[in-house]
Amino acid sequence: MGLIQIVADDHYARFAFPDGDASFSVYLDPDKEDLPSRGVVYFEHQELDKWVDELK
Repeated sequence: MGLIQIVADDHYARFAFPDGDASFSVYLDPDKEDLPSRGVVYFEHQELDKWVDELK
């Protein structure tokens, strides 16, 4: 996919796309260790709200 890792720690990683201003983040919540869904995915882009409106 060509992503560039720009942040990393024990429970969080953030990646930038090579073109444009979009980023993709993954967070693993250490406080929810016993739950099946403790991971969170974030996608950030300045036009994300516009894209969501168009899809609706």
